[in-house]
Amino acid sequence: MIYILVFIISSIFSCTKLRLFLTQKKSLYIDFSLLLTILPITILAGLRNHTVGTDVDTYVIGIYERVNTYINISQVLNNHNVEIGYEIFAFLIAHVFHDVHWLHFLTTFVTGFAVYSFLKLYENEISIPLAWFSFLCLHFNETLNIVRQWLALGICLLCIGAILKKKKILSFFLALLAISFHSSAIIIFVIYAIYKFLTREYKISINRYHKYCTFLIIMTSIGAAFFRPICMMLLSFGILPLKYIHYFDLPEGISSPTMLVLSIIPFIILCLFVYKYQKWNNEQPDFIIIFTIISCILTFLSTKFGYAARIGLFFSVWRLILIGKTSFIIQKRWPKQIAFFMKIPFIALLIAYWWYSFYYRGFGDTVPYISDIFQSVNWTF
Repeated sequence: MIYILVFIISSIFSCTKLRLFLTQKKSLYIDFSLLLTILPITILAGLRNHTVGTDVDTYVIGIYERVNTYINISQVLNNHNVEIGYEIFAFLIAHVFHDVHWLHFLTTFVTGFAVYSFLKLYENEISIPLAWFSFLCLHFNETLNIVRQWLALGICLLCIGAILKKKKILSFFLALLAISFHSSAIIIFVIYAIYKFLTREYKISINRYHKYCTFLIIMTSIGAAFFRPICMMLLSFGILPLKYIHYFDLPEGISSPTMLVLSIIPFIILCLFVYKYQKWNNEQPDFIIIFTIISCILTFLSTKFGYAARIGLFFSVWRLILIGKTSFIIQKRWPKQIAFFMKIPFIALLIAYWWYSFYYRGFGDTVPYISDIFQSVNWTF
C-alpha cells in the first residue's frame, strides 16, 4: 500500500499554494508547494533497494560503481558506455555524496520537478492535483525503472517550458542536454516542429484542424511502421552503434492488443469531450488533443513494434494535461459537489491502471517495494 499512500500524500500537497516571496514585486519566490509535492516520491525512490526496477542493476548501480572508480571527468569522457550526460551526472553524484541512494533520490527529484513544472505551465487551464496524481499512477513506477529515459524526458519538459516562454537559446541547450542523457530525446525536435505547425499566428479553422489531425495520424502510423527497417539498415551500415539493436530488433510487441486498446479508449473519450467543449465555445482547437492521439497510436503500435512505446512516452505526458483539462472543464460546468463526485471515477480508473500494470502484470519489477533502510519491511503495494 506504500505506493498509493505516497501518491495520495503527494497529491494533497499539490493542492496547496505555499510560497516565500524574496522580492517586494513577488517576481522571485521559493515554491514550497512544489518541494512538498516532490519530497514524498523522492524519499520513496531514494530509499529503495536495487531490486526495485528491472534496469536498476545495469543502468544505476552498475554505472554508479564504475564511475565511482574514476578520478576525473576525462575518464568518463573516454570510457562511457551509455550517453555521456547521464554518466557525468552519475560521476558527480558518486564523488559528491558517495552513496548510490543519492543517485536514486536526485534522478527522481529532477524528473518530478520537471513534470510538476510542466503541469504548472497550464495551471490556469487544468486541475494540477488530478494531473499530478495521473502522473504518479501512470508513470511514477516507470521512472524507477527506465531512469535514463525519464531523466531525458524530464529535461525535454523543461525545454518545452522554455519554448512556451520563447527562450530559444535555453530551449536549444536543454534539448541537447536531454539527448546527452538518452538519445531517444531527439524526438523533441519532431515535437517542436509539430507544435510550431499547429500554433501558427492565424487561427486554425475546424475543417483545417480535421485535416491536420488526419495528416498527422497517417504520418505517425507510416513513420512507426517504417522506423524499424530504417534503423536496422542504419545499424547494418554502422551509422548507428550496435548497442541500440535491442531497441529495434523486437519482432513482437510488449503487450496484448486487447489490453492496450482498453488502456487508450479512456483517452480517446477525453479527447472527444475536450474537443466538443472547445467547439461549443468557439475556442481554438487544442494541439494537446493531437499529441494525445499520437501517443495513443504509438501505444497501440507497440503491440507490433516494441520500440513504439519508447517514442510514445514523449507524447504520453500530454495525456496528463488532457486529464487535468477535463477535470477543469467539469469544475467550470457543474457545481462543486457534483464536480467532486465526477472526479471519483477518474481516480478509481487511475488506481486500477496502476494495480493492473505494476502489481498484477509486474511491469518494471517495481512491486514489491523493498527499502535498504527498512530492510525488515516488504510492501507488496
